[in-house]
Parts: sequence; structure tokens; C-alpha cells
Amino acid sequence: MRKPLRTNSKKYKANIKKYILDNIDVTDSDKKYVYPNSENAKLHYVLSRFKSEYLHEYNLIRYKGNISKIMEEWLSGLALNFDYYYYDIIEVSKKLHEVDEFTEKYEERIKQNWWQHLANEILYLTDVKTN
Repeated sequence: MRKPLRTNSKKYKANIKKYILDNIDVTDSDKKYVYPNSENAKLHYVLSRFKSEYLHEYNLIRYKGNISKIMEEWLSGLALNFDYYYYDIIEVSKKLHEVDEFTEKYEERIKQNWWQHLANEILYLTDVKTN
């Protein structure tokens, strides 16, 4: 069995970036983006929705200013169109890591950290500073 790509490798970063951008649909966002399929439009859309829907004073206090945790909670509420069934999460992860299978222990880790990982990657792509 081949080892999965490390999440900090260039290849994995490219794979997760493509997955994230492919699953962000800005076409319904009141037509304010001239180029709705551009990377910048998609990332701006995500940040503006996140800020308006979930990044408010109460959540900043509740999560002690941890923007990553706040975004994780927002994403886990299915705010965006990311895979959410465990089977689908594992299948997508296999593609992202470019492997055919994972150990059972690794699968569990992926399932437990899915939303946190997506939040961290989105914040990395948008260059938002977290605590």
C-alpha cells in the first residue's frame, strides 16, 4: 500500500485547493461577481458569507477568537457544498492523497478532522490570520 501524500506537500496542497475551489459556487450570489469562476471571486464569496453569517461577536467570545474553530463550525453546518457523508469524505480524501486505500486508523482521523482541515485550508488560501 502506497503512503498518502503529506498534507503539507505541494501536490496535496494543489489537490485540496482544486477540490475547495471546484466546490464553491458563486453563480447564485446575486450576480455581483464579473468573473464568478475566478479563484479570487470564489474566495471573496466564501469570506464574505462566513463573516456575515457566522463571524460575529458572540462566536468570537464563544471560541475565544479562534477564527479557524469558528469557520470549522460554520462549515460543519453545511454552509458550502463540500462532501459530508463519511464514505464520500474517505473517497475524496483518497483522491486528494492519491492512494487507493487508507488504514482504518487513518480513515478515522480523516473523518474526525475533515471540517477542521477544510477550515484551515480555506483560511490558508484566503490568507486570513488565525489565533
